Amino acid sequence: MYLMLQSILKRHVHLALTVLFALVLASCSDDDNPVDPNPWPDTSSEYSDIEKEIFDLVNDYRAENGLPTFSVDAAIIVQCRSHSRDMGKGIVPFGHDGFDARIDEIRKSMNVRGGAENVYFRSSESGVASATVNAWKNSDGHNKNMLGDYNVAGVGVEVNSNGNVYVTMIHIKN
Repeated sequence: MYLMLQSILKRHVHLALTVLFALVLASCSDDDNPVDPNPWPDTSSEYSDIEKEIFDLVNDYRAENGLPTFSVDAAIIVQCRSHSRDMGKGIVPFGHDGFDARIDEIRKSMNVRGGAENVYFRSSESGVASATVNAWKNSDGHNKNMLGDYNVAGVGVEVNSNGNVYVTMIHIKN
């Protein structure tokens, strides 16, 4: 009788383990929750929509030119927002002052083998995303940066109290 009970118990444990294993495998499936290949980091800014639109337009432009799209990185976004904010507040002049320091900060969170920066100014928020990317396309240096050998990027936007828009995009090869 003891051997018979032991045999039945063994079969039930084996069956339970098989069912448990199948459930674990099924829960690993991502069919119901596809992963966004390029998620925008959970960083809050009232201008996140503009930033993402600029980023997406640049990625579309890269794809049109047969290049891989950029992945996005929160550390880069932080540096872009900070530079745009500083330009908007007049702390630094419009331009690339402090670029090396921004790269050094980004280097704290990722390997950096190369980097480039595009900035843009517009006196109106209306249509700023497409105006930014079109201006960069028509500038040899900025265009070269957008189409360069970089694989990760971020965008930061600031609109100051006068309604002037400052945009910074940093491109990184890591």
